[in-house]
Amino acid sequence: MLWLGLHFPRFGLEVFADHLQPGPDLDPESKTPKVLIEDNRVILTNTAAAEAGIAIDSTLATAHSILPALHHCNRDVGKEAQRLRFLAETLYRFTSMVSLQPPNGLLLEVSGSLKLFGDIGRLAEQVNTLCCSLGHEIDHRTAATPQAAWLLARSRQSRLHQVPLRATDLEPAVVERFANMGIHTLGPLLSTKESAKDTPDLPEKELGKRFGPELLNYLQRLTGRLPDPRNGISPSPAFNSTLHLLDAISNKDALLFPMQRLALELHHWLVGRQLGAERILWHFVAQGGRAITLPVSFARAQQGKEALLNISKLKLEQAEFPADVLTLRLEAKRLVPWHTRSQELLLSFPGAFPGAFPGALPGGPGRASVAIDDLVDQLNARLGMETCHSIRETDQHSPEQAWRKVEPFARNGFVDKQAACRPLWLFDPPWELARDEFTVLKGPERIQTGWWQKAISRDYYVARHNNGAECWTFVDAQNRWFLHGYFA
Repeated sequence: MLWLGLHFPRFGLEVFADHLQPGPDLDPESKTPKVLIEDNRVILTNTAAAEAGIAIDSTLATAHSILPALHHCNRDVGKEAQRLRFLAETLYRFTSMVSLQPPNGLLLEVSGSLKLFGDIGRLAEQVNTLCCSLGHEIDHRTAATPQAAWLLARSRQSRLHQVPLRATDLEPAVVERFANMGIHTLGPLLSTKESAKDTPDLPEKELGKRFGPELLNYLQRLTGRLPDPRNGISPSPAFNSTLHLLDAISNKDALLFPMQRLALELHHWLVGRQLGAERILWHFVAQGGRAITLPVSFARAQQGKEALLNISKLKLEQAEFPADVLTLRLEAKRLVPWHTRSQELLLSFPGAFPGAFPGALPGGPGRASVAIDDLVDQLNARLGMETCHSIRETDQHSPEQAWRKVEPFARNGFVDKQAACRPLWLFDPPWELARDEFTVLKGPERIQTGWWQKAISRDYYVARHNNGAECWTFVDAQNRWFLHGYFA
């Protein structure tokens, strides 16, 4: 087995990045000094705060006396656990065995994933890139046992013999007893040939007598001589993420920044499960509890952050907006299996929807290459959900009743071969015309309904109108000719 241990050294501060507004304060390593507080004492600092002289375990009052402009956050254990769970589910795309290592670590069993990702170096690089995109700094190491991978990552060491005892899970009293003996690393405790010459191995039997069986058990699990089973996570079946803001947002443009964070989270969640979302719900909660829900539907299931966000932005521009938004929540609805597709439509709309379609091509304003489902989403977002439809056939003989509107790209759509020979542009009611206005090309085709329906008895012809258009005509029981539609 091969385990990849992940340690998030700034985790307590990074979870509060979700609360902050756009700007330099978002980065825990920014020039703004920040500290994490628990029981009124500093337990974590960023680089700027440490360089200002703020030490771990100092009181908040002492920290503010050193740096009055200090920004501090009170530790939220529940939020840390929630965020760690989200990261574990996001990394589920790399392996089916992801184990939590609270409060700021994860363990991934990756031996079965190496053929897919090439080697451990490439896999670790992708994991690192993904975590960084979500705003988290990580240290990672690999080892044959989960406990060893975790200790190496947390201590930033390459070998177990170099790991300080204070970085292990041993009791502080045990670490202090070893320190009094002049032992500060794991090297002398590990019965292997890799121990340094000046720190010979301590006899395991005597260690057990002096420090108890718990120490021996820990060391044997660390080196793989005893099994160290881990519980893997089970991914949640639905996505529902909430973002609480420290300062209320009073305009739509500022709201786009926190929406980006939630859209990115949803993107990674969908990719990890190979799903696409056909519908999402944005919830905006203002001061006083007033809430507005913004539904966003897609013609085809979407997975990418930009696709999710662009249509949401268009819908937001036309939606009612509550003042002083303090909470955002995003839900994913109507999840379907994800299938990669490549379908583009070359469009040329001079002057129509300027700037609405990305990826402009040379040849004039408004000319763009747009995926047809993206086009449908943008038209629906701008003009309303009733703008675009697909067509589905019905079990009716009369052309007026042989089809109905359905959602765009609905499954089991209009595919009947006979119907494909008929025009989609029908006139309701048909237009009466003279026989000398067209030339018959093909026909007739008799269409007649039963006695229990509206009586119809018609002979249909494919014809060419005097204006050059190919059309669909019929003659009724009274020998009157009608124009019923045009072929594309």
